[in-house]
Amino acid sequence: MKQVLSSIFALLVALSYAQSDDCRTATQLTPSFATCNFQAGSSANASQSLPTCSGGGNADDDIWYYFVANSSSTSITVDPTIGYDAVIQLFSGTCGSLVSIDCEDINGVNGDEELVAKGLSIGATYYIRVYHYGVGSGTSTFNICVSGIPSPTNNTPCAAFALPNVTQSCNYLTYTNAGSLGSGVATPSGCEEYGYQNS
Repeated sequence: MKQVLSSIFALLVALSYAQSDDCRTATQLTPSFATCNFQAGSSANASQSLPTCSGGGNADDDIWYYFVANSSSTSITVDPTIGYDAVIQLFSGTCGSLVSIDCEDINGVNGDEELVAKGLSIGATYYIRVYHYGVGSGTSTFNICVSGIPSPTNNTPCAAFALPNVTQSCNYLTYTNAGSLGSGVATPSGCEEYGYQNS
């Protein structure tokens, strides 16, 4: 009797994890800034809803999420459990007329996948499809989050970052222009005087 109850419980747990198997029943994710608020997910018992994306693999266990963009540059991260090889695909449009923006599968089994999308429209809805690269759903479970990349605070000349004092050694610092909307300041006419070109 205990074996039967255990089997029923395991089946119910597995079925409960077969979430958002179709775009129309996609689970909402809320983008954050700075921190990645992971949400548990699973593709157990899911079935294929669209052909495999350009990232490859076998999309026989794809599940769906959606989010409303809070930034023109957005990072989507999937942190898999051991034995899961995540593929991430991002879409614009609506269910039934989706347009693929990007497909990411750089890392193999157990490796985090991150898809960074640029040029998104703030306030627009986007759809995410996640599946295990191999046949079936692997270990089926993972964590997923969406983070908006805020615009740099040094986006104008008067808010420029101060660089460290000049020394004889070269100490590199890492910066990014991800999310920058441009300052609107015209390129000085002297920038091409010595062969430097504005790229």
